[in-house]
Amino acid sequence: MAEGIAFSGLGKLGGAVVEKIGGCLEAPIGRQYRYIFCLNSNLENLEVQLTNLETTRRGVQMGVDEAKRSARVISPIVEAWLDSVNEVTKEVERIIHDKPKVEKGCFNGWCPNLKLRYSLSKKAVKKTSCIERLQGESINFNCTRLSYNPLPLGVDSIPTKEFKVFQSRISTMNEIIDSLKNDAINLIGLCGMGGIGKTTMVYEVAKRVKEENLFHEVAIAIVKQQPDMAKIQGDIAEMLGLELDKDSMIVRAGLLRRRLLASEENKRILVILDDVWEEFDLTDLGVPMVSGREGCKTIYTSRNQDLWHDVQTKKEIPLELLSEDEAWRLFREKAGDSADAPDLQPIAKQIVNGCGRLPLALVIIGSALSKKSKGHFIKHRWEDMLDRLTCTSSASADKRLSSSLELSYSYLEDKEAKHVFLLCCLFAEDQDIPIEDLVRYGMGLSLFDGINELGKVRHRVYALVEDLKSCYLILDSKADECVKVHDVVRDVGISIASRDKGALVRHGVVFQWPRQVTYEHCTCISLLTKETIELPERLSCPILEFLMLKCLNYHPKLPFNFFEGMTELRVAALRDVNIPFSSLQFLSNLRTLCLENIPNGDISVTGELWNLEILSFRHSSILELPKSIAKLANLKLLDLTACRHLKTIPPGVISGLVKLEELYMRGSGFRDWEGEDEKKGRNVSLREFKFLSNLNTLEIWISDASLLPSIPIFSRLEKYLIVVDFSWSWASVYPIQRQLILDFRMQIPSACGGIDSLLKGSECVHLNGQGSKDLVHELLRDGVQGLEHLKALSIFECDTPECLVNTMNLIPQANSAAPAVFPILDSLSLSDLPDLREICHSPVAAGSFGKLSSLQVRGCGKLGNLFQLSIVRCLTLLKRLSIISCDIMEEVFVKESTEDVDVATIKIEFPKLEFLKLEGLPRLACFCRGIDGIEFPQLKELRLKSLPQLKFLFLSRSNLPSDSQENHSAPFTSLFPQKATFPNLEVLELTQLENLEGLGHKHFSAGSLSKLKEVTVRHCDKLVNVCPSELLSRLRNLDKFILENCSLLDVVFELEEVDCYERNSDVFSLTECLALYDLPKMNYISKRDPLGLKFIHTLDVCDCDSLRYVFSPTMTNSIPLLQELKIRTCKMMSRIVAEENGLGEKSVDEVEFPQLRILRLYDLPNLVTFFPRSIATVVTSNDHLHNTVQALFNEKVAFPCLEELELEGLHNVNQIWCSELSNCSFSKLKGLRVEDCGLIEEVFGFGNLNVNDEGGQHVKFTGLTSMVLSRLDKLIDICKTDHQGIPLENLTYLNVSCCASLRNMFSPSMAIGLVHLEKLIINDCSAMEEVVAKQEKEQEEEAGQERRIDRTPFPHLRGLKVINLPKLRNFCHVIHPLELPLLGQMSVMDCPKMETFSLGCVSTPKLRSVDIDHKEAWKGNLNKTMQLLQEEDEDEDEDDWDEDWEEFFSYRKKKSTRGADDA
Repeated sequence: MAEGIAFSGLGKLGGAVVEKIGGCLEAPIGRQYRYIFCLNSNLENLEVQLTNLETTRRGVQMGVDEAKRSARVISPIVEAWLDSVNEVTKEVERIIHDKPKVEKGCFNGWCPNLKLRYSLSKKAVKKTSCIERLQGESINFNCTRLSYNPLPLGVDSIPTKEFKVFQSRISTMNEIIDSLKNDAINLIGLCGMGGIGKTTMVYEVAKRVKEENLFHEVAIAIVKQQPDMAKIQGDIAEMLGLELDKDSMIVRAGLLRRRLLASEENKRILVILDDVWEEFDLTDLGVPMVSGREGCKTIYTSRNQDLWHDVQTKKEIPLELLSEDEAWRLFREKAGDSADAPDLQPIAKQIVNGCGRLPLALVIIGSALSKKSKGHFIKHRWEDMLDRLTCTSSASADKRLSSSLELSYSYLEDKEAKHVFLLCCLFAEDQDIPIEDLVRYGMGLSLFDGINELGKVRHRVYALVEDLKSCYLILDSKADECVKVHDVVRDVGISIASRDKGALVRHGVVFQWPRQVTYEHCTCISLLTKETIELPERLSCPILEFLMLKCLNYHPKLPFNFFEGMTELRVAALRDVNIPFSSLQFLSNLRTLCLENIPNGDISVTGELWNLEILSFRHSSILELPKSIAKLANLKLLDLTACRHLKTIPPGVISGLVKLEELYMRGSGFRDWEGEDEKKGRNVSLREFKFLSNLNTLEIWISDASLLPSIPIFSRLEKYLIVVDFSWSWASVYPIQRQLILDFRMQIPSACGGIDSLLKGSECVHLNGQGSKDLVHELLRDGVQGLEHLKALSIFECDTPECLVNTMNLIPQANSAAPAVFPILDSLSLSDLPDLREICHSPVAAGSFGKLSSLQVRGCGKLGNLFQLSIVRCLTLLKRLSIISCDIMEEVFVKESTEDVDVATIKIEFPKLEFLKLEGLPRLACFCRGIDGIEFPQLKELRLKSLPQLKFLFLSRSNLPSDSQENHSAPFTSLFPQKATFPNLEVLELTQLENLEGLGHKHFSAGSLSKLKEVTVRHCDKLVNVCPSELLSRLRNLDKFILENCSLLDVVFELEEVDCYERNSDVFSLTECLALYDLPKMNYISKRDPLGLKFIHTLDVCDCDSLRYVFSPTMTNSIPLLQELKIRTCKMMSRIVAEENGLGEKSVDEVEFPQLRILRLYDLPNLVTFFPRSIATVVTSNDHLHNTVQALFNEKVAFPCLEELELEGLHNVNQIWCSELSNCSFSKLKGLRVEDCGLIEEVFGFGNLNVNDEGGQHVKFTGLTSMVLSRLDKLIDICKTDHQGIPLENLTYLNVSCCASLRNMFSPSMAIGLVHLEKLIINDCSAMEEVVAKQEKEQEEEAGQERRIDRTPFPHLRGLKVINLPKLRNFCHVIHPLELPLLGQMSVMDCPKMETFSLGCVSTPKLRSVDIDHKEAWKGNLNKTMQLLQEEDEDEDEDDWDEDWEEFFSYRKKKSTRGADDA
């Protein structure tokens, strides 16, 4: 009412008056005035901006979700942005919620509440500004990576090998481990014949050295008989998380070598090269050959001895045959109990001898006989095996092994299994063989009698693959749906195929088609090469049935008549070949045609191959599927996977394939399906699928749900991946056969296309958008019974029932137990569901959630808890749990009053949970209440963010407060109570826990937190003790420790309660980084020396205003490996190393940082010196220390390895170096930057800078290559004293700017000493008159003449820029000739008094023009060019001045940008 009386009546006139009055007031007053009168418009603007921000947030969140599904690591910048958006959104909602209070007014609405109105309007304006800032930041995401590759899998990705604990193998294993520990050995060769177990041995070594922390990382690559060096480099790099995106082998080798030489980070890397046949240059590969404790070592396996025989640091270890007893035990294990039968054991013993004690032969022969140990005539079969082995007893070991493997092949009873095995041997060595390829090739060759349906063929192939695995003829692969063949077994298979099937197999380095007398007996040809190959014009292969031709990377063109003599060909698999498609007309009997990565062309001829059953264009560049394809009446499978350029499929093509059983279009570029209401156009309609009565498998992407026809077209599908208006990446996460991924923004009838009929049978369902409401309710309509088939379920941004699954009214059927809830569900993701109050209402039957491994909940504002406590016992396989932005959630797991706590929940456990994240839960008080213990035995990552009410992980029954008590009144105040165990926790993040007071109980559970590697604590305002002594003693594996914005924290490491014995030992261990940010009350890092810092590499301290020093004098002895030290914005800091620590400990005479490479000191206004020179003469108070003149670096501190030094904002430092530096200090300095240090008058004082060694040499900064000096207002000289020793002889880059007192840069002798200077930039030095100074008068008089430079100054100068030097008259004040032989670029800008470059002649043979105020000019030589411009300036007419000044101001606007680019 008050609003209407006081403000609404103003109307448009009132608004105008307000604007007039506001405009007449001063800005601050007018702003306050507008806060009162413009509330409604401010709130409206705020709501509009919030809507726009929410749209942006959804887009960013979708990108984040997609990245997570691809197992990528989200950028911390993006995560922080999303956190900020969530916080701002909540704050804006509170502002909008308060609007009715303003409208209510005072005195029952008769008077407006001006104070509340002002406050709310001001908040709205501020939040609007904040939202605009966030919107602006989101624009940068277009050029900022949302995510990064995850950490490399490393040894976890190594396939499991069955390592047998035999004495002969244990001794060899120990010898290898001992050699790896020997600093004098860096190359180890494990040698032995094929099949003896070399690969199994080195894989076991890899796992053991990782478990024992002998090496930080392990990388494995398989070399093979014909090595592909680029692939080997790539395999090693992939296991190390290194991206080799360069084509040059030299560049790739350099990147790999740099990654492997990780000794500077105190990391050791083991490289394993498996199956090496001959030596090659390891250095060219990128594998360094270095000795010593740190860095990289290499193991290789080979059948050949004496490889790299000239390497002095190599050790070769032979792998011997098994002993007789070991051979018998291995054979007995594989052959089974039959080997112990009295009548078979003597035969078995002889078979073992016949296998030559070779592990591979024993395993395969034993497995083959185990299949023959049932039924009659067992003894005869074993005797037959012995007879065959006896025939080869006099052969060499290799031949005996081959014979053994061939015997195992011959013992396969199923001829189909033999065919599949031989097919596997036609693939490349060590290739991951897709089982689907075996299906398609086997179908084309008609290998499976009486089976004509693709699905049944696929079932048969998978069964045969399992049989072959059980015989060890093929092996599991780490790639999904693939198998591999041992190289020895493959060689035997190729031999059999060549002998029995006329197979021609050539792989590796093949430059020409294999020549032989005739090809008339060939039934199969397999040729795989990466080299350029010349293909024959015509081959006469009258009985050829199978052709595999893959020319990786080169795309050779097939001759037109290449296939003319292959009329019986049934299977053609061609990859990376340029095909004249018309040549396919000769292949009338072709059944399977697989064209992979084929260039675009006229593929209409494929429609003439009437017998074709399988047609694949995977990864090919075809643009159009021709109409002739519709003629393929026998086609059963069409694969268009990843045909990203496909744009056209004409009408009638799909419906014409009447026998089609399977269609694959995953990743295809085709998306222009014709709509149901559209007239016949250029593309096919989805309605055509109704004519495919045999279609049972479909992978398809539909861009818009409105394209779905009203008739059911998908009802007959058995396997499917149907994606509607979503990215294909959603499908890549789940290797599941029945997937529905639907995004319905608009309401679409659930019956469209028959989607509803698929819903109940789908294994993976993802529903997104308000249009999915009907589908959600249809899915949940039948309750528990309708969800039993689901393996993955995601529901985003749509209306749902209040309870996802309600079991309260469930009536079990007679004589049967109640059905389980989600019995096979693996992944559950619920996001932005405003109506959801419960996921599942207890009780639940046994087996519920029994397979659940991932659970994510986000933005469910009415969800009070995740589950009831009794459901915890069902979550035995849960690995990932993430709960974000659930506003009213108070507990994750809640105990109902009716639950029997004494029986069921005294102690709860999450046996498989590895990742737990709780974020943005404003009411969360604890994880769960009313229990006595909680265990997370496998938890590796715990992230708690924005939980303002959280003080403890759980409340035990003994301290559970009564209902009348508030949560914060409980006596337990530690995050991790005594009975909470985390034995494997590696990453701990605590952010914005406003009520957190401590991390741990005085007594932790045994082993808890002992494996922590990363600890991050941010914005915990009540935290006073982050590392109590009890916790410190457990941190033996810590890598990173980050503390930020904890306002009450005064000390990081609390060592006072540690006993004397522990103080002198490694109480804890921190190996990489300690970062301390924005800790305003922190006085000490540690009051006592924390020996656990001795492995630390990086220390970063910022915004710690109470910190007066970083190190105590003796603490520096505790950090011998420190490599990077950054101290920034600490107002009270007066020295880095204190002269005493306040505990009565004695100081030291000098300190050394032996490994420090980078030192950065920024914005330390009270810093005077790094380490005070003398306790007796130096006042320790911060207020008076600067009164004592001291250099920043004196003889008491040494930096023998320092490479980069940056000093900025040190306003109390007037001298950088003293005159008595240690001779080793700064000797390796490469880069120096000094900026905004207002008291410094001279950078180097070389005249007095001596050392007290016998030679009496001057200290030289001989390693310095780059120097930047900026904003040094009192700088008079870079180096004042002229001297004979040249300290900066290797300087290549020098940039000096904004030094107002600097009159010249160099003395003549210093100039001739800069023999390697390549680029010189001088900018905004208002007092500079010349760059190279003339000799002082006294020296000139003494010399009796003008000083003559007897050597060429700057002989390597290539680029010179002088900018805004108003007093500069010339560059060099010498009268004799000056030569700058390499100067090729020069710019002179805004130097109005520069009349000449030098008084003498100047020779610049490579300079062709000078850029003067953005004008290119050249008049023969440098001096004439400068003089000519001065003359032109004097003769210019006044009419030209306007144009000149316009150019000048345009230049001034761009100048700062140009200067930044040059720098």
